[in-house]
Amino acid sequence: MDKEYFERLMKMAKKFEDEGVVIPKLGMIESLKVLSEDGRETFYVDCDRKNRIELKVKNQNRHSSNTVLFRVEVNCPPHLNPDGTLLSRNHVHIFTEEYGESFAVELDEFHPHLFKKWNDFNSLFEDFCEYSNIEVQSTQLSIDE
Repeated sequence: MDKEYFERLMKMAKKFEDEGVVIPKLGMIESLKVLSEDGRETFYVDCDRKNRIELKVKNQNRHSSNTVLFRVEVNCPPHLNPDGTLLSRNHVHIFTEEYGESFAVELDEFHPHLFKKWNDFNSLFEDFCEYSNIEVQSTQLSIDE
């Protein structure tokens, strides 16, 4: 995947396949299917209530595996970026051509307005959808209790 294709995918208007979006309960993992408005591209939002939300694209025409476009990690183990910088427990991974797949950026440095309430999963999920250009209305969301 190249940078131009990545940017086109991220800017593409998307919506959840199901009208009701059920956010998994704490400790659970759920995969939510997302479609581009024209229906040509299929994405998956994987919600892991332990520590991450990620957007994957599944496109049989370009590649046969799921490619992670964007991932938010909260309270995960710190790790190193390919350039050797150490990350804190709260960061995002975003695709970059330079390093092949993704490069991580500290969550509090990533965006001036989004991802500021990282300890509130609902807020984090809504910010993730906004950044990923996924249409979601609060009336669509419910938490699997």
